[in-house]
Amino acid sequence: MGARAGRAAVLLCAVAVVVPVVGGAPAAVAAVPPAAPAAVDWTVTTVDPAGRPSISRLTGTTPVEAAGVVRTLRYAGYRTTVERSVTIRPAGLSNDTWRPAQWHLTKYKAESVWAKHPGTGVVVAVIDSGVDRTVTDFAGILLPGKDYFNAGGDGGVDLIGHGTAVAGFLGAKANNGSAGAGLAQGVKIRSFRVFDRGSGNDAILAAAIVDAVDSGADVINMSLGGPGLSTALRTALDYAIAKDVVLVAAAGNDGEKGSPVHYPGAYPGVITVAATGFDDTVAPFSTRSPRMDVAAPGWDVTSVAPRNGRTDGSGTSYASPIVAATAALLRAQHPAWKAEQVAKQITSTAFDIGAKGFDVSSGYGLLDVQRALGDGCGLPCAQPEPAGLVVAVKVPAYVRRGGLVTGFVSVTYDKRPVGATPVRLCVTDTRRVCTAVRTNAAGRVPLSRFMTSPTLRVEATADVAGQYDGDVVDVLDGLQVRVRVVSGRVLVAAPEASGQTARLWRWDGSAWVDHGIRTLSADHDAVWAGLVRPASYRLDVGAGGGAPARIVNPVWVP
Repeated sequence: MGARAGRAAVLLCAVAVVVPVVGGAPAAVAAVPPAAPAAVDWTVTTVDPAGRPSISRLTGTTPVEAAGVVRTLRYAGYRTTVERSVTIRPAGLSNDTWRPAQWHLTKYKAESVWAKHPGTGVVVAVIDSGVDRTVTDFAGILLPGKDYFNAGGDGGVDLIGHGTAVAGFLGAKANNGSAGAGLAQGVKIRSFRVFDRGSGNDAILAAAIVDAVDSGADVINMSLGGPGLSTALRTALDYAIAKDVVLVAAAGNDGEKGSPVHYPGAYPGVITVAATGFDDTVAPFSTRSPRMDVAAPGWDVTSVAPRNGRTDGSGTSYASPIVAATAALLRAQHPAWKAEQVAKQITSTAFDIGAKGFDVSSGYGLLDVQRALGDGCGLPCAQPEPAGLVVAVKVPAYVRRGGLVTGFVSVTYDKRPVGATPVRLCVTDTRRVCTAVRTNAAGRVPLSRFMTSPTLRVEATADVAGQYDGDVVDVLDGLQVRVRVVSGRVLVAAPEASGQTARLWRWDGSAWVDHGIRTLSADHDAVWAGLVRPASYRLDVGAGGGAPARIVNPVWVP
C-alpha cells in the first residue's frame, strides 16, 4: 500500500510540472492556430501497475496541452486517459421545504434498531460538501477525511450544509439532548469534501472515491451526481467494487424533468436510491431509472445542520444515507458478508410499493430496515390502517421574499375530515407566531401570509381525543356494532346483542396485545378503559358456540 501511495504522489507531481513545459514549447505554440478552442478543465486518469487509479485535474488547459500531458505519461509507461471534466452537483439542494419532525425514524422504529444493532466497527465515507465537525451530534463520530479545496483539510468544514445533513441522517448521535439523530448508531464517518459552495467535478469525485477506499471505508455514500460517466469515475467505481466496498448513491431529483441518466447512481454495482414521502409514495421529483434499486424516506425530512442547527428538506440526497446507514448496520451484523450480499439483503427485503415487482420509480420497493436486519414482519405490520389523526400542511415548496403564500391546513381522522376542531397553528417567518384556530366544515383552515423572509415554516397540531363516532359495522348476521372513542376509552354499542363477546387487541409495533374480553349487551355499552394512547386497536366480535369471530379492524385511540 505504501509503495502505491508513493507512486500516486509522483504522478500528480509529474502532471503539475509537465503542463507549463508542454504549453510553453515552441512546437506546441506553432500547432495551435488563432481559432483554437479556448482552454478548459480536463480530468486525467492514470492507473498504476497495481491497479490503483490516480485522478488529477488540468485547469484552464488547451486540448494540445492536455494531449502533451497524456503523451508524457504514456511514454513513462502509465495507462492514461484525459477527457473534458464533467460537472456534478449535490442531489438535494433544489427541493428544500420545512417539516417539524424526523418521521422516518418513527417509521423504522429507530429506538429498537439502536438497542439491537450497534454499528460499531464500521466506517462510512460521506463524499459531499463536508461535515461540520463543530456539531454536537458528531462528537466522537468523525474520523479525519479529506478536503479537496483546502490543502491539509480533513473534511470537517461545510459551507452549504448539504453534507452535514446527509451525515446526520446516517449517524448523528442519539439521546444526547440534541435535535437530530441518525439511523446507524455507533458507526464512524469520514468526510470527503468535494463541493465548495456549489458544484464540483468528476475528477475530484473520482479521487475521493479512491481515497475513501484506501482509508478503509466499508460503505461510501454519494448524495450527488451528474449526467456524464467519465473514464475517471468509471475507473474509481470499479476500484471500489473490486475492493468490496458497498456503494450507495442518490438517484437524482429530475423526475419532473425527463429523468436523465444520473451517475454514479446509474452505474452497475451502486445501490441507487429513490425518495419517498410520509405516505410511502415516490416523490414526483425523484428520478426514474431502470437502474433503480430501492426507495427510502426523502420527502419532507429533518436532519442536523451546521453550527448545531436543523434542516428540513427533500431530495434523493436525504434518502441515500438512510440506505447507507442500513448497509452499515448489516456490515456490522454480518462482517463476513460481501458487498453484493449486503445489497441483495436490502433489495430482497424491500416492501413493494409500486407496480408489482421491480419498477423504475422505486426499484424493488421501499427500504424495510426491520426486515433487512431480521427483526420481524417489517413495514406492512408496522403500519396498520387507518392512519388515525392526520394534520397536513399544504403550502408552496418555495416562495420568494415578498411573495404571498396561500395554502391550507387539513385535519382528518380515520381519513375523514374533522370539522369545527381546535388547531394550534404556528408560522415561522422572521419569528415564530402561534395562534388557536378552528377547522371549517371540510376540516380545513385557510392559510394566507405575506412573506418577509425567503423561508417559511408552518406547524399544526390538533386534538380530537374528546370523542369520535365510527361507522355502524355489520359484523354478524343480525348484529351491528358502533365503536366510539371517548376520552381514551373504547365504547362498543350493540343494540341487538344477545350475549356475544368482543375482545380488544392493541398493536405495539410488532404484535397484537390482548386488552381483555367483554360481553356485549343490548342495554349498555361495553367499555375498555386504561388504554395505551395513542395506538391502533382491533376489535374481535364472537358469535358464540364456537363460531369464528368477525373483526372490526382497526380502531384508532388518539
